[in-house]
This record gives sequence, structure tokens and C-alpha cells, in this order.
Amino acid sequence: MEKSLADYYKEEEGYDLLSTDKGFFAYRYLEDSKSVYVGHFAVAKDERNNGGFSELFGLMVKMAKDIGAKCIIGDVFRNEFNKDQYTNKLLMHIKYGYKVVDVNKDCITMLKEV
Repeated sequence: MEKSLADYYKEEEGYDLLSTDKGFFAYRYLEDSKSVYVGHFAVAKDERNNGGFSELFGLMVKMAKDIGAKCIIGDVFRNEFNKDQYTNKLLMHIKYGYKVVDVNKDCITMLKEV
């Protein structure tokens, strides 16, 4: 039996999921800081230039507000597999209102207030 990637994040890593036919966010609500940490997200390939991310992001912001979160936090990792898209991923986060809050060698942590 084949498990979807979203199911893997839920069952094996303990993330909650927000998913649609356009993609998913795997996240955790961090009660002590009233924040939502997005550990993983994916947008269906055919939705990437058709508003799929915008729709998912809107749902994530609404969900975060509904549960009382003050911000959404995520990490953008650079590695050999994504080095060609790294800058685009950073710019996409900035376009949606994220701010850089920490920089390490291969990881930038970003935060969006909601």
C-alpha cells in the first residue's frame, strides 16, 4: 500500500494537515508561542502557476487566525536538490508577507504575522 507524502508527514512526523486538491501544508500549532509552524508544503505541479499556492496560502492564514495564532513560521532550506529554485522560494515567501527572522548556512527562517 502506497502512502501519500501528506499522509507520511501526518502519521510518521506528527504534523496536522491542511489539504485540498491543489496541494497541502503540514503544520504544527505551537501553543506556547501562539504560532503555526509549517514544516512542509507542496503544490500540485499543474497548479503552481494557476493560483494554487495563493489559494492554499489563503486557507492557511484563515486557519491560523481561527485557532488563535499570531504568526506563521517556516524554514526555507537550501540543498543540492533545490539550489536552482532557492531564490524563487525566498522571493515567493516575501511576496506573501513573510519576513526573514533568522539566517543560517543552508536555512532561512521566515515569519508572517496574521
